[in-house]
Amino acid sequence: MTLATVLMAPVLGDCGPPPSLPFASPINQLFETTFSSGTVLKYTCHHGFKKVNSSHLTCDENGSWVYNVFCAIVTCESPPDISNGRHSGRDEDLYTYGSSVTYSCDPSFTLLGNASIVCTVVNKTVGVWSPSPPACENGCIDLPDIPYAFWEGNKIPLRNFEVFEIGTKLKYQCKPGYRPASNEPQIVRCQENLTWSPSKGCEIETVFTLLVLLTMFEVGKLISQPRSQMEGFASGFVMS
Repeated sequence: MTLATVLMAPVLGDCGPPPSLPFASPINQLFETTFSSGTVLKYTCHHGFKKVNSSHLTCDENGSWVYNVFCAIVTCESPPDISNGRHSGRDEDLYTYGSSVTYSCDPSFTLLGNASIVCTVVNKTVGVWSPSPPACENGCIDLPDIPYAFWEGNKIPLRNFEVFEIGTKLKYQCKPGYRPASNEPQIVRCQENLTWSPSKGCEIETVFTLLVLLTMFEVGKLISQPRSQMEGFASGFVMS
């Protein structure tokens, strides 16, 4: 055996850096660049993939890395159906980790919740849709904003806490110091187009406005007094 043969013998079976896999990463010998024949590298599946075979790579006698695909992407079942609506997925679609679908409602229905859901992973192996699918409701959502008013809470017929059926009427009262801005009833109604009937709300009372302005005027006069007068006022003030 020549010297060249002796020097090359341990090199011929060596492997270079292992291949970069799209579904897994090594967990041992991370900083080495040359590996002898027979070296076994252990791998872990990336998030969104699950283990299906022995998760390792082996350096063979020819200096090649040998392995079988050992991680498979997690899949979800078909997205849930909802009443009075549909999702953007198709029956033949394969829903893998990261896939998403968007829901929409039939005419005259309002979408309540998150419009889109995503295929996620729990326990590293199980595909589930998150968040929960939305619902399609035939009614108005949220309370309208009436300026300077509050709702008569005991007269609000809530359904599902956020949806009001068509025809629902809500009565409001003006806050102290305010009065209705028009002679119309202090009521709003959920209309067929799923919007609330308009209301002009409340406006500040005239007498209350004058009292506020008068108070501000008097405070302003006191602040604008010369310092000498202010000190005289303070020194001449006697508690009865």
